[in-house]
Amino acid sequence: MAKAYYYRRKFDELEPNLKLLENLIKRNPQEYIRKRLKVIKALWEGESIASVKETYKVHPTQYNKWIKTIATLGVDEGLREIAKKMTINRERKLNEEQQRELRDILENKRPYDFGYVGNVFTGKILVDIIKNRFNKEVSDQTVYNLLKHMGYSYQKAHRDYEKADKEEQKKFGEELKKKYYRR
Repeated sequence: MAKAYYYRRKFDELEPNLKLLENLIKRNPQEYIRKRLKVIKALWEGESIASVKETYKVHPTQYNKWIKTIATLGVDEGLREIAKKMTINRERKLNEEQQRELRDILENKRPYDFGYVGNVFTGKILVDIIKNRFNKEVSDQTVYNLLKHMGYSYQKAHRDYEKADKEEQKKFGEELKKKYYRR
């Protein structure tokens, strides 16, 4: 296993692609990605490790990892790799088949079909359905995240009121005035 200084020497021998680096810095909205790229730029511009460590508050393990990435993949591919978002590969609470079944429930059924009162699926109702149908314990926040991942958006239920009779509204308003504004 090669040591950090080996990759640092290999990194120093590479020809920097400052145009790509600047483009990636400008294009990325995530501050943590821009910070990585700025560290690499500072090293290519000749700043010392101590200076970079102090300026960017980056642990040597981190910038050594980025240096190794560029040294092993090459400048262009390494920079693009460093500019990728961090992802955590977690197992989903529901597998693909269960998600398809949940989508079918949302699109073709109503809470009433599962013994609930009402016509709108709530987080709590979906938590219960997932528990009963798939034998999985999930929180309502997990349900909301899952729905977002599946392309749904949260929409608050609201009442649809019938059109009011203007004469009745006027009469009601006058009665209120008489009742509360007596002189």
